[in-house]
Amino acid sequence: MHELATVAKGWRELGFLTPDLMLSMLPYITDNIHSMTGSDIVTFLDAFATIRLTVEPQPLVEAAAGRIEEFTPLQLVSVCSSLARLNVHSLTIISRSAERICEMLPEHRRDVFSHGHDVAVTIYSFAKLRAMLNPSLWPTLMSLFHDTLDGMVAAHLTMCVTAFRRVHVPLTPSVASAVNRRAMQVMAEFSATGLAMFLRDVQIVSESLVSRVAMHLPRLLESATAEDVAVLVKEGLLTAASSRPCPLVILDVLRPYIIQFAGSFTDAQRLDILNCLTHHYGREESVEEISGIFSSVRHWNPVSMSQFTFERTIAVDEDDVTDAVARSPLMA
Repeated sequence: MHELATVAKGWRELGFLTPDLMLSMLPYITDNIHSMTGSDIVTFLDAFATIRLTVEPQPLVEAAAGRIEEFTPLQLVSVCSSLARLNVHSLTIISRSAERICEMLPEHRRDVFSHGHDVAVTIYSFAKLRAMLNPSLWPTLMSLFHDTLDGMVAAHLTMCVTAFRRVHVPLTPSVASAVNRRAMQVMAEFSATGLAMFLRDVQIVSESLVSRVAMHLPRLLESATAEDVAVLVKEGLLTAASSRPCPLVILDVLRPYIIQFAGSFTDAQRLDILNCLTHHYGREESVEEISGIFSSVRHWNPVSMSQFTFERTIAVDEDDVTDAVARSPLMA
């Protein structure tokens, strides 16, 4: 079974795994699960999670729960990551994994979780699994985040701030300040939608970060789609400028792109954009111009549209995000 697990891992890394292939392997894996090592179980769970299997690999989950004490901390994180992607809630695995991480000596925990990727996957997985029973877990994860965020890429930062927001755990002032500084350092790595998600979830946005966002908007919008522009306006600006006047330079940069995609936005997006711009800039000349262009779009009536409530949410999928950043050896 170890050889098959090695092949599955290699295929996953090369992008060759398919649902049909893994489903055809499931009966064989189930029949031979007794001969697997703990590492094999971790590998197969990750493979099934990577293809987003709609059929729960229950034998593997049960095997993982029964041998949980054999796993290293990073293997536990990999198992929890797989459960999160499979939408499988095993209370035994989640609870014991949280306990094992919290029981580690701080210096040992920092040595094991020294890579930003590992910490980001850990935080996001526990958030997606709603692991809230252990009162020590989230303070511990907040400390790990603080210790490693200086080495995180933009995708890691987005995963972490989104995770903390999902479980309603506010960033401490020192962590929020450090996150803002790191975001400015890696600003060039953000996509338009990624930046919008980060700004929405980071909770505290400094004046310096808003200025840096304004500097990078032209680059972000250069290859943006209508969806990117709509999300950046509503999610990014709404959050970044919620407690202060939004700089006019941001409106000046956004204006041509909003006009360019006026006919491509959905009715809901046009209403969201107009409401957001009006909220931040009032009856500024550019806002009036955009409103007039939107009104000329066929079939769009902002008065009738305002009778309904539209809520645009961004769903961050842990698998999509982690595939976009460099993987460190979770199962080493």
